[in-house]
Amino acid sequence: MVTSIARNRGSLGGMAWRSLVHGIVFAVLVATLAAQDATKVLTGVEKTAHFEIRFRPESRAEASVDRVAALVEDDLKLILKELGLEKFPHVIRLFLYDDVAELQKITGVGAAGYSIPLESHVPHDNDQTRVHELVHVVAEKFTEKGPEKRNLFCAEGLANAVLRFVHGVPVDAVAAFYRGRGELP
Repeated sequence: MVTSIARNRGSLGGMAWRSLVHGIVFAVLVATLAAQDATKVLTGVEKTAHFEIRFRPESRAEASVDRVAALVEDDLKLILKELGLEKFPHVIRLFLYDDVAELQKITGVGAAGYSIPLESHVPHDNDQTRVHELVHVVAEKFTEKGPEKRNLFCAEGLANAVLRFVHGVPVDAVAAFYRGRGELP
């Protein structure tokens, strides 16, 4: 981003360009400093065969842990079946938040849920987001085959295909809508 700004700085005066770059750097620094290590805040832990579930004690997320613990093992079985995988020899750290605002405040990530290798961050009460993000975690660990490129479109398509519905609407209908608008790659 800064590189593209530097290329186009001729349209901005020197001071304006420096102010813009300093503003961007400051915004990134503030977001980084605001983010906390989620393990220091979500100190409650519940373990299952494939999950370490973390939550903030005395929170709504903690109240839902028994429900989520039962669901995530079934979620994983469904994901493995849909992806044609027999086993998953890893433990996933699942971070549960009371809501999207808490997730964003603690992590500094401006999303309603996200995953990184063997770790997923979601609101405790959003089953759709949890399954979607868990597909990303599992898919990141399976061996790629074939020469086709993997990209964000492929990753999101895979997660939605396993999910089958987006806010109660069949994934095919969502894809058809965007295809009709000419917005699919």
